[in-house]
Amino acid sequence: MAIHTFPPLDGHDALIAIIQLYIDSTEPLKLEKQIKSSVKRFKSLIENSDTAILYYTTLHYTTLHYNLAAKKLYFVNRAFRELFKFREFDLHRRPAATAF
Repeated sequence: MAIHTFPPLDGHDALIAIIQLYIDSTEPLKLEKQIKSSVKRFKSLIENSDTAILYYTTLHYTTLHYNLAAKKLYFVNRAFRELFKFREFDLHRRPAATAF
């Protein structure tokens, strides 16, 4: 719980009132904890899946004369690494088009 106090003043810097604002952050913190737990379970499920999974995104670049597209790898799971003999450090060194 957070408590904020605001003393509004009139034009002569005289105190008009005291305003206190109480903010209960219990529910947002509870939801944030549930989301983090859900994300952790999802990541574990994907990483430990027997199905090879590759996650990448396509980035689009526009220059004066060309429209270019590049693929960036974000994630490969254990099954993908084993199937394609893909090492973890390759994720950051190789473009997605040449990943396997």
